[in-house]
Amino acid sequence: MNIIGISPFTPLAFLTAFFMGCLEKYALLYALVFAHEVVHFLTAWIMGAGKGKIHLLPWGCMLSLSSPPAGIKGAVIFASGPLFNAALFLLGIFKAENAVLAAFNLLPIRPLDGGMIVSLLFPKAAFWVGLVSCAALFEASLIWHLPPLLPVVLLILLFSDRLSINGKVKRKAREMMGKE
Repeated sequence: MNIIGISPFTPLAFLTAFFMGCLEKYALLYALVFAHEVVHFLTAWIMGAGKGKIHLLPWGCMLSLSSPPAGIKGAVIFASGPLFNAALFLLGIFKAENAVLAAFNLLPIRPLDGGMIVSLLFPKAAFWVGLVSCAALFEASLIWHLPPLLPVVLLILLFSDRLSINGKVKRKAREMMGKE
């Protein structure tokens, strides 16, 4: 059973962090993100959401499920990771890192956990909620005189996720009509 997939670029990211002198911080954040995804994986397994795989990517980890959950069941699975980070924060374990991970993952922008929860509970509003959230983050970065890198990256994620979803829906519709 292959439950972990490693990108060939992940070791390169660790090597880069080493040469930049931030390997310890990078490894800590990576371990917390991995634990976050393991909690998603275990919650999905307990709830019978199909087989899962944790992908170790250069910028973090991601869980993919063979049968994506729907409704409240899916929302519970996606909420379990940020709740884990919030619990570690409340226990005083790497407080700053866990606070940032919990808050970041709860942003209502797909494919982040918060965006997945919104899309499961309010599918028609999910894209617009994500778009407004990106705009608010962009505005906040201007107010605080920060480079708007995070909102721009999240906006790219939001649109790439939307294009991916639309492509899958269109493919499925063509298959159902016998055109593929």
